[in-house]
Amino acid sequence: VIWLTIAIIPLAQSAIHRGCVSRQASSVPVAHRVRVRASQAGAFWKSLGDGDIRRPPKRYLDNILAEPWRGGLEPISDISPYAPEVSGKIPEDLEGSLLRNGPGRIRVGDNLYGHWFDGDGLVSRITLDPKTNSATFSAKYVRTDRFKAQERTHMDDGFEKRGAWTNRKGGFLGNLFQLPTNPANTAVICWEKKILALCEGGPPIEISGDSLETIGEYRIPGLPENSFFSAHPKIDPETGILYNIGLVLGQPPKLRVFKIVEGDGVEKSVDIPLEELGFIHDFAISNNHIILLLNPWTASVCGTVNSVFGGEALGRQFKWNPERASRAVIIRKNDLKPIADFKIPSMTFDHVINAYEVKDDIRVQLLRHRPNAYTTLEQNRWDLYSGGFSRSVMPEPYEISLVMRDGEGSFKGFREITDIECELPRINPEFVGRAARYAYVNTKKQDNKKPINFLNAIAKVDLVTGETVMKEFGEGLYAGEPVFVNRQAATEEDDGYLLTYVYDSNIHRTKIVISDPRALEGPSIAEIKLHHHVPFSFHGTFVRS
Repeated sequence: VIWLTIAIIPLAQSAIHRGCVSRQASSVPVAHRVRVRASQAGAFWKSLGDGDIRRPPKRYLDNILAEPWRGGLEPISDISPYAPEVSGKIPEDLEGSLLRNGPGRIRVGDNLYGHWFDGDGLVSRITLDPKTNSATFSAKYVRTDRFKAQERTHMDDGFEKRGAWTNRKGGFLGNLFQLPTNPANTAVICWEKKILALCEGGPPIEISGDSLETIGEYRIPGLPENSFFSAHPKIDPETGILYNIGLVLGQPPKLRVFKIVEGDGVEKSVDIPLEELGFIHDFAISNNHIILLLNPWTASVCGTVNSVFGGEALGRQFKWNPERASRAVIIRKNDLKPIADFKIPSMTFDHVINAYEVKDDIRVQLLRHRPNAYTTLEQNRWDLYSGGFSRSVMPEPYEISLVMRDGEGSFKGFREITDIECELPRINPEFVGRAARYAYVNTKKQDNKKPINFLNAIAKVDLVTGETVMKEFGEGLYAGEPVFVNRQAATEEDDGYLLTYVYDSNIHRTKIVISDPRALEGPSIAEIKLHHHVPFSFHGTFVRS
């Protein structure tokens, strides 16, 4: 059997490759590197001796020196709790912890994961104590099976487990029938007094709220064994019900939609059949509906089979199909009954801002990419040490109007909210599914002298007028997601605080900046200055004490 496997399966794989992969579009070149003047950051990296564990291998170091923001991609180890310096005054009603999740390492030694999204999840926590005007920081990797397997091998021996975009060592046989593993690296939420690390590549991973130690997979009661769990669940602020989605692998693939009640688990779920496997990262809820917008960024049956039979990683099989329309599926929230399924103009997006209803209209606000930009964006994210986020690949805020009338759905039109290029949108969580006036994003303040290929500012966007107020942090500083936290006695939608991780490439350190969204251009309220950097992360949440 072993010899037959060795002899026959490569032939089958070769045939599959010839029949399926040869029809795929040719690769789009990764954006060329842009050399910029070395800033103060260059002095930091050049000061590291050959024996300094912070000194990256030469190819990574060269790319960091070319564009110093890439220092924020560098891996770190677990960080034990300590008290960083606080400047300014922590507001009295910000007693609690900001938890963030992201890829703590996208390379292991000289081996680079096949995508920024494939890095190992690192949960960080900054706990704020307004009474003593102090803070405590800690960070720890999520101990997934893949992380533990990688820790048992030498860093230069390749990858022990397959990722969504990364093949494991061993070539064809090493990847034969190996499914992608869950990096638990995208978001973190507090649900039923549990801290859960999320990634759409698997179930939630519970971690300790005290030590950040990994407890293990958390199966929400009623969540089927074969269901994944998206990193962007939506909690209805009026009912407290959590809605989420998750891919179900198989032929045909499906998208499962969940309705989860705290204390009771999954109350109901419904499966939406997919023509092909799609990358479905986010969705929306409005007052009465769940809205799924399915992009024609998909992996064909041939591509999926090729990956299963030891070919390229599954994420590399996805292609942009502009000749196809996007698909809108409208589901009633109360009973999860799909009530409309129709075509809309083809587009791509990663993140939803919000959705709300006006009579028969359902309006979805999201960050829409330029036509045909997604392939280049994806290839840049395969290797950010040589890629970046140029204007041509960055999305902009749009509102999509969908009409529900007489049980039928139709596309009404797009409205550009503003032309700001941005990502990682947040709103006041009390307005999820309702008409919100403001969104908060990280964005780019352009420099006329040189291109900026990473996000270096945050902004407050008026979703009605498009007016934008921006806060930049200085030369060589790069901003993460702005997390909005309500003031406890708030009377207005924007009455609260923005908490943002900011990477300073000049000194290779991170600080947490607390800003007033109503006076965003003014001085920061407070800053917590860490002794080290934190790798760029994706999404976070604030948990009050």
